[in-house]
Amino acid sequence: TLYPPRTEGVIPGRAAATLLNANKAGEAMMLITLFGLAALPRRLRPLLLVAAAVGVVATFGRNSMLAWIVAVGLLVATRAVSAAGAATLFGAGVAGGLLAGALVEFASNTPELARAASDLAGRLGFFTSGRVSDDSASERLTVALAALDLFFANPLLGAGAGSTYLWALPVSPHNLPLALAAEFGLVGLAGWIWAVVLLWRGRFFAERPLQIVGAVLFVFYSMFSHSLFDFAYWLLAMALPAWATVAVEQL
Repeated sequence: TLYPPRTEGVIPGRAAATLLNANKAGEAMMLITLFGLAALPRRLRPLLLVAAAVGVVATFGRNSMLAWIVAVGLLVATRAVSAAGAATLFGAGVAGGLLAGALVEFASNTPELARAASDLAGRLGFFTSGRVSDDSASERLTVALAALDLFFANPLLGAGAGSTYLWALPVSPHNLPLALAAEFGLVGLAGWIWAVVLLWRGRFFAERPLQIVGAVLFVFYSMFSHSLFDFAYWLLAMALPAWATVAVEQL
């Protein structure tokens, strides 16, 4: 990170660059990678994806690690990268796992990071055991269930804007569809679905596979964050494909 270790919001051991929040840094890298792929020929795309893997691993964000795997899988399946590139990316995935393990080992042997090492190890444990046992995962489950209760109590119009920010729990649901459903009911949920439709039908990218990856990334990250509409990089990443869709349909 580019901030002092004790800055509020900075998590020791997790890279975040200028964004403070390591998860947001991972999201931004994946979106930049998506748009960067559109500017590169197929033979060079694996190089950008490998660079993205290094950055994402350094954040220790499970959401972005999984997003990278999903995006690469879609790109390989749709032949948006070459067969040789697919082999390179497979090797990058293996190397990324080894890098993450090495970083945890380094943190364990560094006094300033020793406390964070157990959290980092727990995050990696998800990929080996399929289980989540750290405090972040427990918190996410608690607030998600609370958001569902709020939605069922106010299914049509929700409990009102900001209700998941003002409730007694320390954080919001970490899930955009749940947050919209809790605050705006079925109306909010319909708005999220329409955003997905706009991205899926979009014509911003010349290659259909990249448009599909963009829509899938939005859906995927929506499952892990309630604040996608709060950040300029997400709004811009959504506005360009959606605007291109509307503009083409009006021609």
